[in-house]
Amino acid sequence: MAELKTVLINSYTRGVYQHGTYELNENRGPTVPNVHPTYVDAVMLNAANTLTLEQIGAALSRGYITQVEYDATVALMPVPVPEPEPEPPAPETPPAE
Repeated sequence: MAELKTVLINSYTRGVYQHGTYELNENRGPTVPNVHPTYVDAVMLNAANTLTLEQIGAALSRGYITQVEYDATVALMPVPVPEPEPEPPAPETPPAE
């Protein structure tokens, strides 16, 4: 059953953010079907974890999501952890005489 839920969430995510064939909330009227309310949070989280900021921004600019939905999705995106800078090489000590 969990596999079916994952497939549904992935499908909803693509439908909302990439194709505009679904919406998270009834923003564009009855002609565009809504994501089932129990899946909205999971779809936003999936988008935050699988899509780029540019893809989410494109969904906003195309009118697939609202500014509020954009902000909520971006807030769920993982914060990148910077790579630690490499340690500089230790200075060489001259051999003892």
